[in-house]
This record gives sequence, C-alpha cells and structure tokens, in this order.
Amino acid sequence: MALESSQSSIATVTKALHYQQGHRLFAAGEYAEAVAELSLAIQHGHPAKGRCHNTRGASLMALESYDDAAAAFTRALEHDPSMHTAWSNRGQ
Repeated sequence: MALESSQSSIATVTKALHYQQGHRLFAAGEYAEAVAELSLAIQHGHPAKGRCHNTRGASLMALESYDDAAAAFTRALEHDPSMHTAWSNRGQ
C-alpha cells in the first residue's frame, strides 16, 4: 500500500515538473525543448491537458510547424472547448 502511494506521489510530481518546465522553456523562447517537456506532461497525464496542448501548439507555431501546431490547438479544444487562446491560436 505504501509503495503504491509513493509511486502515485512520484507520478504526480513528475507530470507537474514537466508541465512547469515546459511553460518556463516556452517563456524563454526554447520552443523545441518546450514541446518535448509538454509532450511528457501530456503523456504522464497532467490534468491541465488543454493548457499543455495549447502551449505545445504555440511552441510548434514558433518553430513553423504549422500543421502540428493546428493539431495541438485542436487537441487543446477537445479538452477545454472554452479555451479562448486555443481558438485564437488555431485561427492564426
């Protein structure tokens, strides 16, 4: 039981770290690294998947990977249809 709780705590911290690092890297203009970190946050099941996909899409857009960016914004909207920034980003 304690092992399961410990593993759950580690998983929670791991996805939070990837999420935070991804947003820091995006803010620093390190877009490829931000994509990698946010992809890991999504893979590990971070609860703010909409935000992860949206920032991942913005990073991909900055890298001029427009089709992948549009797909990321669409995924963001699947998780949070009211996310205005994802609608705006996808429109660009």
